Amino acid sequence: MPARHLGELGRIIADAEDEKPVQVTVTQARNQILFRVWGKGGETRGAFHQVDLVSQLIADRFPDYRAIIPKSHNTRTVVGTESFLQAVRVAQLFARDNANIVRLKIEPNGDSGVGNLHLTASSAEMGNSKNELDAMVEGDDLEIDFDVRYLIAVLSQIDEEQVVLETTQSNRPGTIRPLGLADEEFLHVVMPMHPPR
Repeated sequence: MPARHLGELGRIIADAEDEKPVQVTVTQARNQILFRVWGKGGETRGAFHQVDLVSQLIADRFPDYRAIIPKSHNTRTVVGTESFLQAVRVAQLFARDNANIVRLKIEPNGDSGVGNLHLTASSAEMGNSKNELDAMVEGDDLEIDFDVRYLIAVLSQIDEEQVVLETTQSNRPGTIRPLGLADEEFLHVVMPMHPPR
């Protein structure tokens, strides 16, 4: 359905009655959807008793998103979610001047599985930000650039203590998911950036 209709539904639900569920009906022809929302009523401005929102469903065929999800990985990195998020937020302060690019350098340390994840961002005015995190790394060493904003967006949504970053090459997408959850439960694909020349 159109995104603006979902936005309108979100605004309506914000003032809805907490105890009553939103009723959703799809027409038999599958070309329209109806949302019925019960409000709190009352005398306050913007209060309502019931709202019906009807939207056309989009009938286009969308590209197969599964085609961009990597089927395998060459490097698997497990790192603490909170420490990774904090390091990325620090890198963001420096990356703003450089197309929001943060470079991740993943280094395994022999056969022990213990390795390092280095985050680097640079700013013409403020200099460089370098941060090193302990991580469990399996596979090859790799350097890959990501948009720092997209890393923050996904890491701030994960409540589990550790995340898994799986990568193949510096110019191929990587995946991020909470450790212990199946791909069907939570999987985020992040596209690599190409640094400005």
